[in-house]
Amino acid sequence: TGGVKVIPRFSYTDNQNGADAALDTILLHINQLTPILQENYDVIAYVEAGFIGAWGEWYYSTHNLNNTNSRRTVTYALLDALPLNRNVVLRTPEYKRNIFQIDTPLDSIEAFSGTKRSRVGAHNDCFLADATDYGTYVWNDIEGDKNYLNQDNRFVPQGGETCCDCGYAGCPNSLIDLARMRYSLLNKDYHPSVLSRWTTEGCMDEVKRRLGYRLELLQASISDSIKPTGTFNLNFQITNKGFASPFNPRNLEIILRNNIFLK
Repeated sequence: TGGVKVIPRFSYTDNQNGADAALDTILLHINQLTPILQENYDVIAYVEAGFIGAWGEWYYSTHNLNNTNSRRTVTYALLDALPLNRNVVLRTPEYKRNIFQIDTPLDSIEAFSGTKRSRVGAHNDCFLADATDYGTYVWNDIEGDKNYLNQDNRFVPQGGETCCDCGYAGCPNSLIDLARMRYSLLNKDYHPSVLSRWTTEGCMDEVKRRLGYRLELLQASISDSIKPTGTFNLNFQITNKGFASPFNPRNLEIILRNNIFLK
């Protein structure tokens, strides 16, 4: 009703040293959540993987679940819990490569095909913190990870939040990386110092305007008249001024209005 979509992430603790749950407990809880996710998928933008470790961020784990096999199990369970037209996003590109054992990004053939890999995107919880975004990118191939996301995120969501104004988050770097990694969403409340910096340096309006997709009509032509049972022709050209592409299904509707008003 309010026109808002939700990005859920489930976790057991927001304390770095807090306890998460055993894998069988996580799978039980995902099973319990499945009918809720299925029934309300229309107000879900995507789901962040979660469950493992502090903040559900997959790094810390008191049950030793910070390994590829456990991460794969949770990812697959969440994908199965959601309809095929909703995505799960992971904390680093390395996690996705390891889980699916494929090093190349998605291409136009696999994109939107319904495979598990085609439904996995990214979230970055320390966007612009430093050159590696606090470990989001592997330290010895930062450019490789960014190139991977640049290609993969043509078809899947990229979201996240900034986490510290550590010198790397100025407007020039920010706009470059937002466009390069094709950001659809960012936390509007965190980190306040970074968001304040964007306002002070003058790029906040552009960030807000270009997050996600922004389709603009360039030109269109339409048939002036059509005989009964004839064919209606419409040609149009659009461009996308946003950082990202649509990732959830959107129907295309052509609405014809008669602008002749009877008196």
